[in-house]
Amino acid sequence: PEAFTNVKNLKKLYLSANELEILDFFHNLPNLIELELMSNNIKILEYDSFKFQSKLVKLRFDLNGLRLIKDESFRNLTNLEELYLNDQTISHLNKNTFNGLEKLNLLRLENNNLSRIENYTFFHLKNLKNLFLTSNQIYIIEFDAFKNMNSLSFIYIHNNKISLLKSKMFNDLQSLIFLSLIGNKIRHVESDTFYGLENKIHYINLSQNKLEFIKN
Repeated sequence: PEAFTNVKNLKKLYLSANELEILDFFHNLPNLIELELMSNNIKILEYDSFKFQSKLVKLRFDLNGLRLIKDESFRNLTNLEELYLNDQTISHLNKNTFNGLEKLNLLRLENNNLSRIENYTFFHLKNLKNLFLTSNQIYIIEFDAFKNMNSLSFIYIHNNKISLLKSKMFNDLQSLIFLSLIGNKIRHVESDTFYGLENKIHYINLSQNKLEFIKN
């Protein structure tokens, strides 16, 4: 845990493709702005895992086999802009998972085991612009899942199991311009599914679904 004691001004640390299992080695690195931990064996993120890394801007955590993110694991990462959690085994998120990430711009969650997106899951991500949920097992997105996401511009939800798009479910997304729903199981699109996006959205892709009719 004391390996980095004498390099407190370190800005970037790359530890990918190792066999790390716990995060107990960088509490002496308060000036980190970039941390890469891809392809290790870290299965659980504990509460306040990055307590001393408030300057961190980019965190790559993909390909760890991560299965559990405890509430407020990221609470001190108030300057983080990019978070990579793709290619894990994460099955559940809630409204406290991303608490503290007020400056986050990019969130990658593709290739996990998520089956539903609950109300207010992303509530604390008011500045998020890019959200990747591709290739999970998502079959339902609750009505207020995207509440408070006023900056969200790009959503990638292709290759999931969504069969129903709720009425007005994207109504709160004031900045949405790109929506990809390729490769789901959507059968019907209601007349007000995309209500509120009339003058904003530039791209919607519903290819490779099971559409039977689209209401006018």
